[in-house]
Amino acid sequence: MELTVHLACGYLHGQTDLGEQRCHCQPRLKWQRGDIAELRQLCPSCLSAPAGGPSRWSVLVCRRCWLENRAKYHLPLARHSIANAILLEANAGSAEVAKFQEAILGMFDIQRRLGEWRRVHLERLLAHAGFEAVAEMPEYLVHLLARLHLPPPEEAVLALAAWLREGGPIAADW
Repeated sequence: MELTVHLACGYLHGQTDLGEQRCHCQPRLKWQRGDIAELRQLCPSCLSAPAGGPSRWSVLVCRRCWLENRAKYHLPLARHSIANAILLEANAGSAEVAKFQEAILGMFDIQRRLGEWRRVHLERLLAHAGFEAVAEMPEYLVHLLARLHLPPPEEAVLALAAWLREGGPIAADW
């Protein structure tokens, strides 16, 4: 079960045990198993490990990046609001509802921007490693290149957190 990274969008595609996984450039398929039509994806933070999964409760970064994020940055990097500790009590007043709505919209914005970060981060990695003209690459090779050419997950999450919070460009020395 070998998945390939489609470098135009940065997402994985190929045949899995759950069926065909398509990248974000291809039309989605309805899966019969799991909540999400995706077995896994590249960790957008470090690119050196798998992340995600077919559950709505899955985390969108790898385990090391998730632990680093939870310890220092508290970014909502899980798919579901409950997993991100974004909750609303049943008897919440209008101020709590407004705060919840702001947190949910912020979570959705971060999830959208994670895809942008992954694509740009992947392009820079492949250009640095001399693979910028390649259209697809096996997932294991991207993980290997990331381990060889990118900072460790602790530094990767720091750069991701700064980019998500500030909304600016990726640092030139990254």
